[in-house]
Amino acid sequence: MIKPSLNICVVEDDEDAAHLLKRYLEMNGHIVHCAEDVQTALLTLATQVIDVLVCDIQLPDGNGWEIMELAKARGYNPVGLAISGFTTEEDKAKSYEAGFRFHLAKPFLFEELLALLAKVETGQSNFKTLPKCDSSGLYTKIH
Repeated sequence: MIKPSLNICVVEDDEDAAHLLKRYLEMNGHIVHCAEDVQTALLTLATQVIDVLVCDIQLPDGNGWEIMELAKARGYNPVGLAISGFTTEEDKAKSYEAGFRFHLAKPFLFEELLALLAKVETGQSNFKTLPKCDSSGLYTKIH
């Protein structure tokens, strides 16, 4: 059995996508909690110790930016990874301003998600300088 690495909350209102993400992340050794909306995500954050919030932006009762902002205001400290079809520079900047450390544009490869989670595991997710977006929609550290 694979030792669990991260406790992840996946917030995705598309049931099939959420199921696929959950299954894939669990196969890679992570503990996964799923939420389909803002309220369920906030309840999960309040009742579980979450290392990473993998969060869609557009949700039925709000948005992922709101979840990240409320998580910070309530003292929860998950590393935020936005997953979204919103891919403009403004959208990516809004994700960062809300507290997300990464913004992964849909559709994405699972390998991209795993690479970002590896950064979290190795402590490479805390930026000391303002990040900028590269062409893939990922935030990169400015040197």
